[in-house]
Amino acid sequence: SGQTDVSIYRVVCDEPVTSTTNKSICEWSSDFSKTNYTFHGDYLDATDGEGQYIYQSPHSAYACDTLDTLNLTVIPYTYDYYDTIQEGESILWNEYTITSTNSYSHLFDGSETSCGCDSFVTLYVTVIPAPVPDTMYEEVAAICEGQSYTFATFDGADSICTETNIYIFTKAGAAQGNRDSVRILYLDVISEIEVDTVITICENDLPFDFHGYTFDESTELGTHDYNIHLESQGGCDSAYVHLHLTLGHLYDQNEELTICSNQLPYDWRDTTFEAGTESGTFTFTRQTIYGCDSIVTLALTVNQAYEQAEELTICSNQLPYNWRDTTFEAGTESGVIVFNRK
Repeated sequence: SGQTDVSIYRVVCDEPVTSTTNKSICEWSSDFSKTNYTFHGDYLDATDGEGQYIYQSPHSAYACDTLDTLNLTVIPYTYDYYDTIQEGESILWNEYTITSTNSYSHLFDGSETSCGCDSFVTLYVTVIPAPVPDTMYEEVAAICEGQSYTFATFDGADSICTETNIYIFTKAGAAQGNRDSVRILYLDVISEIEVDTVITICENDLPFDFHGYTFDESTELGTHDYNIHLESQGGCDSAYVHLHLTLGHLYDQNEELTICSNQLPYDWRDTTFEAGTESGTFTFTRQTIYGCDSIVTLALTVNQAYEQAEELTICSNQLPYNWRDTTFEAGTESGVIVFNRK
């Protein structure tokens, strides 16, 4: 008896405690929460880029190092796909039956994609002739609208091509067996398309990036239109976006209110102050018509209401009689009289 037990614990860390998180975010989505991820207090979105982010906690005497790794993937907004069909064939894409050389675009929202992100998809289809004998050379190419393509024909000569078309060049007797030699170019000119996009953000979302176009703190409040070019993977300005951007204001409003305790419960806007409420400062978070959080601070003063009973006895010959700020005239009879005072 009289002895004290002492336990000594030793933490031995040969290797840090590790964890790995794989996370995908959208380059663009109408659901803003899908475009960012917070990793140990750091806000990450598409502008930070995909890759590996590592957080290491400091070592202490009571815990081992912790090494957290985030593998961040950014799902792109624009996709370009290329397909080739032969004359007389067709493909079905997004309810379109395609039989000719052209580009076809569609904006899929997050509910239509497997990843949950908005996607702007363009399909470039080139129609080529049916298979030909081996005396034929074929080439498929694509250029941006306004550019030209140089195609080698025969004997060092070049042809400058500028339109979507099938260009066929023939040289008689140039192939083995005195057969004709044919060179064919399938050229696709990527034309520009137009898209209307509507976005609503709040002041605290600034600066806001829209596919490389940054809206900073100087952006005007309200709804304004912006015309923006988006490049395809081939480097062409393949999308001309009419952006209708609404910037909502954040309000920080202070109000004062004075009431009496006998007015409780008291309705103020959408809040009821119940009986027993005392003076104080109350802060409310409200949303504007654009969905932006705004702060309203109410300084409430509750003055106590008093109820006082007094008794007074006088003789009729003392009438008229002055009591405080009231005069009891001749003929006044005995009774209980109630006065409201502020």
